[in-house]
Amino acid sequence: MEPYLPREVLDRKKAGFGAPLRHWLRSDLRPLVDEVLSERSLRARGVFNPAAVQALVRRNAERRLDATYTIFSMICFELWCRMFVDPSTPTML
Repeated sequence: MEPYLPREVLDRKKAGFGAPLRHWLRSDLRPLVDEVLSERSLRARGVFNPAAVQALVRRNAERRLDATYTIFSMICFELWCRMFVDPSTPTML
């Protein structure tokens, strides 16, 4: 594209972009949050304190706290465990 683009475009640094994770966790992915981080699921795994996680999720949903990346990390951890630690658990939710 060099013949068609200006030098300032060709020579600029790479720039990342973010996914609207904050919005997704409060809307489209909310059922996933509720299932994966449910009290039942958390008690069965035995890693995270269910009451603390539920309070965190509630405060995040109420926009009193931005715990987006903490919640996303816990979801990823639980789904990873389901896939690789609990082989008898179906991977589709």
